[in-house]
Amino acid sequence: MILDILGLVLILSAMFSAWVTYRIVHDHLSTSGQRVAQTILVWLLPALGAMMVLHMQRQNPEPSTGRYREPPEPGDDYGMTARSVRNCNEDVENNSQNGGGAGSD
Repeated sequence: MILDILGLVLILSAMFSAWVTYRIVHDHLSTSGQRVAQTILVWLLPALGAMMVLHMQRQNPEPSTGRYREPPEPGDDYGMTARSVRNCNEDVENNSQNGGGAGSD
């Protein structure tokens, strides 16, 4: 019974490592040295190495159109940062508390 379970675990681990090796070989974004190192890692540390390689492997990138993106619209030239908005709000609150306002002098 224990040998059957151990055999099943070994077979599943070998199949998982073989699948990850297949993905490594067909990864065209990695250099040949990276592919060799990843394959060695997968087979030296069967389950852990395969999971590490799958986690680090890049997803397929989106195909490029061969053109740069359009630049974003600049919008308002007088853009305000969060700090400048906070300062303006504080100035307005201070003026209203002091009884002052625009043109009250």
